[in-house]
Amino acid sequence: VHARQILLTNSDEAAQVLAQLQNGVDFAALAADYDPIAKGDLGWFPHGYLLDPKLDEAIFTLQPGSFTPIIQTVAGYHILQLIESDPQRTLDPSARLALQKLALQNWLDEKRSQSSLQILKP
Repeated sequence: VHARQILLTNSDEAAQVLAQLQNGVDFAALAADYDPIAKGDLGWFPHGYLLDPKLDEAIFTLQPGSFTPIIQTVAGYHILQLIESDPQRTLDPSARLALQKLALQNWLDEKRSQSSLQILKP
């Protein structure tokens, strides 16, 4: 998916921004106000790429042009908008590497949970 976000540090401001969006204010314009450099653009990424599962689940349930409610994470208060979705899009190298690391970590976690360690004294 290709998405953008507005990331805020307090819940009151997040509620105000969400109300503006619900009243028809352009998401891209608001995102640019809060992130003048990247304009909130998260780029293209695959399922499982975002660090917080709540964000990942939310963005993949949206239709293009729609946005999430406020999602609180350790980073702050997020409002995400799905710009476009293309299941056939080729992953960029950083996304591919992140998914490979995630797959390896999941495999290691599974193997660790299935194993046991015995310490035998001579």
